[in-house]
Amino acid sequence: MWLDVQRCPVCGGEVDETSYRVNGVNHWIWIATAPERCVLFFAPTRSSAEVKTLLGKDFTGILSSDCWSAYGPQSADAKQTCWSHLERELKGLTPSQFPENREFAHRIFPIIHTVCQAHRDYHQGQIISLAELQALRPILEAELAYVLEHPQQGHWDRDSQALSNQFRRHWSDWFTFLTSPEVKPDNNDKDDEFLKVLELSRGSERSYLASRWLSIAADA
Repeated sequence: MWLDVQRCPVCGGEVDETSYRVNGVNHWIWIATAPERCVLFFAPTRSSAEVKTLLGKDFTGILSSDCWSAYGPQSADAKQTCWSHLERELKGLTPSQFPENREFAHRIFPIIHTVCQAHRDYHQGQIISLAELQALRPILEAELAYVLEHPQQGHWDRDSQALSNQFRRHWSDWFTFLTSPEVKPDNNDKDDEFLKVLELSRGSERSYLASRWLSIAADA
């Protein structure tokens, strides 16, 4: 199963990590999903070394993840940065007292809506073809670049500037799902798998099997 994830052309399509305490010591549960596959990896750190252990040093699929720095050094044919994480941060700007933050969210949200709707339309067979979907990438990248470079107030506030910098750091990774539509714009599937594991491990009677698994992993 682990090799199936490492060999999957759309990474274990989605990778993420979350903290978990064992006997008062913080550890990390890493997860990688692929079609009909889910691998959980229990590790002592949240570093790039754990990503390499999980995916292998020569991973040749498409890696879908959030913006955590540990994913940066990992080799991959392409990467897709999760839009859901960004959306949550943008929603946090909408009630901001600073107009620059509200403007930033107001101008970015339509781009997110357009790109995600096009992806849904393609998979639902609604008019848009693969060529049309792929042609949207440079158009929407140009729209995004214009917003980042032209704040109406002349500058972005600290929080909106931080998100602008995040866009730039991962510039080549935001629109991969348009040119490779088998990839999703978010990595929410692994969130569902995490919830299942954590619900089991933190429940009452149901916690035994998951807690036993974690104890074995911690002792390994």
